[in-house]
Amino acid sequence: MKISRETYIGLIAVATIALAVWGFNWLKKNDVFSDERVFYSVYETVDGLIKDRPVTLNGFQVGYVKEVGFHPDGSGKLLVSWSMQDDFPISQNAVAEIYALDLLGTKAIKINLAEGPIAATGDTLTGATELSLQDAVNQEVAPIKAKAEDLLNSLDSVLVYVQAFFDKESRSQFENTFAEVEATFTALQQTILSINRVVTGNEQSFNNIIVHLDSITETLEGSEEDYARLMSNLANVSDSLAQVDFISTMENLNSVMARIDSLTARIEAGEGTLGKLSQDEALYDNLAQSTEELSELLYDLKMNPSRYVRFSVFGGNKGYQEPVEEDKEEE
Repeated sequence: MKISRETYIGLIAVATIALAVWGFNWLKKNDVFSDERVFYSVYETVDGLIKDRPVTLNGFQVGYVKEVGFHPDGSGKLLVSWSMQDDFPISQNAVAEIYALDLLGTKAIKINLAEGPIAATGDTLTGATELSLQDAVNQEVAPIKAKAEDLLNSLDSVLVYVQAFFDKESRSQFENTFAEVEATFTALQQTILSINRVVTGNEQSFNNIIVHLDSITETLEGSEEDYARLMSNLANVSDSLAQVDFISTMENLNSVMARIDSLTARIEAGEGTLGKLSQDEALYDNLAQSTEELSELLYDLKMNPSRYVRFSVFGGNKGYQEPVEEDKEEE
């Protein structure tokens, strides 16, 4: 079948239009006259990040997200390609972090700068994901939730104790305790009233006691010089006692005691006059008898001196005469 010339022209026109549309779209995405740089980042999750989302540096848009898809290694991670239209140099250690662009949760990429070698087009930079508002709230609320759960457990325990406290037996014990406390306060009140009555009934006596105490205080204040003199005398006595040579005194006392012990030992051994008197009973008896006879002689001499001494005016001396027994008996 022969194709007409008009058909060829129509096919060429359709192909030209299709190529023009495709070229326009390609040029729209890839500006051949731009110095755009393309980088890649790998993420565990992109949290709703889609293509054409902005890429910012310090809050200023420097590019956009080109593509979002799964990593070709089959790990399930997501590979994001993004571009930078600005010629600002970034290092290979920079981090491309996905963050919430607004309160509605629109996601974008921000570049966190770091030191290191300058990254070139086609390099893969480290990817990170900022905590979402919900994740941040959950992270902050988690400790509070744990504390609240502990508090609820404590409240449950308290309620158990309260229920046990307010059972019939516990209420009875509680009422008895309050009754005892009330009785104690009643007794205390009665004691206070009794003390008040005693104080009121003996107010004059208390006043007299206070007056006497004041008098004693005045007396003590007036005797300050006497007390000072007494304390001075006590201090002098203390100084005198401190100057006494107690060691020498004790040595002398020990020497005297030693002599007394020696004398006692000699007496017990029968040495000397005292020793013989204490040990020789015959000598003691003779001495006692002699003492008794001497006492009788002195008594008789006192009562009858004429028997022993006679004076004669004419020189006559009749000598000693034996005492008469009758006189002795009369005496």
